[in-house]
Amino acid sequence: MFEAEGEPSRVLFWPSLFFAIGVLLPLLFVVYSLKTKTLSDWDVTNLKERPRIISVFFICWLSVALVTYFQNAPNSFFLFGLTITILLGFYLIISLFWKISIHVGIATWAVTFLIFISGFHLWPLYFLIPVIAWARYKMNKHTISQLIGGIVMSFLVTSVVLRFVA
Repeated sequence: MFEAEGEPSRVLFWPSLFFAIGVLLPLLFVVYSLKTKTLSDWDVTNLKERPRIISVFFICWLSVALVTYFQNAPNSFFLFGLTITILLGFYLIISLFWKISIHVGIATWAVTFLIFISGFHLWPLYFLIPVIAWARYKMNKHTISQLIGGIVMSFLVTSVVLRFVA
């Protein structure tokens, strides 16, 4: 899937970078925001709190995308960072006026990206998305339109970016 050639330390560098900057750093910010009461809950259900949290994820993933581009990372790593950055940019804009399901959106992005990189034989993974959507709906975290919005937007953005950049 992710072609990374070279010595073992180089092969592990890109996934480690993704985890440290793209996952760990923004999650630490979320935990800090919860502790300081500037964020009301882990799911960021308050629409007014979403732009600040999404901005941190966006800046972190933009950093990852830029590093992978300028350091000539394998193309699949660059595409990974680029697609999630663009998607987060759309989430940020939308979150200024509407709540969209980021959980199903990220799941849709992940499955679409994985199929693009590994092949269409993984299409059954799309069946996971309705399960996640159902869970978010049953927990009263989203409306049907917010769930559909997350799925459709993520699929379209990811498909367009991969089609025209890859």
